[in-house]
Amino acid sequence: YITTAFTGAESGCGFVMDDRYSLPDCQQTFCIMKTPPKVSVRDALPSDAQAIFQLRSDPAMSGMQYAPAAHEIPASFLAHVIPSSPMPEHGFCCSTILCQNEFCGFVFQNYYRLGDSKPIVDCGWSLRPQLWGQGIMRSALQLILEDRFANSPRLRVTAACFSDNARCLRLLEKLNFRQEPLPWGEWLGHLRQTYGRKKVLKFGLDAESFRLAPAQNNAIDSKSPSPG
Repeated sequence: YITTAFTGAESGCGFVMDDRYSLPDCQQTFCIMKTPPKVSVRDALPSDAQAIFQLRSDPAMSGMQYAPAAHEIPASFLAHVIPSSPMPEHGFCCSTILCQNEFCGFVFQNYYRLGDSKPIVDCGWSLRPQLWGQGIMRSALQLILEDRFANSPRLRVTAACFSDNARCLRLLEKLNFRQEPLPWGEWLGHLRQTYGRKKVLKFGLDAESFRLAPAQNNAIDSKSPSPG
């Protein structure tokens, strides 16, 4: 698990926080950015719990992720969010995404094994809607995945996505995830949570596919029509 902050190569203008998601003592509002912000990732801290919970509860995210259960409050999942040990073989942990050193999103990670198989981490993430379309989540996931594969080359990364979430599907494609069958048990779980109103797709990624992602993106870009 990440024990130090990782900083992306992106640079950009300064930005300030929306107070709906602010950490203590942050009371400003977003400005409009024309260039991507500086992105970094670190372990989630107890002080992040309120901001994570608010983002999970944001109505703007309701069609793209599962909201907290009705009984959940920040305090009730605090111990679940903050890992008891770095990079667990089994268990749950969370990374906080920072833009210009301010909270802007998170990545949940659930580690497990199936028998003697390769270690697996199932990931889910969320980013403030005001920051969509700037490459922030892609940069954050690249930092996390580089660290995970460096520490565990046999690791498999999985992620689920609603079939109508075009932004997430595009992000998974850029990172070179590949669609794979959704196990029956997972399909049933999603069916119950969405009341059958959403189709869920599952994707997987290994270290070699992640390594080839830049070349894959170049191939995709070369096939895209020229603007105008």
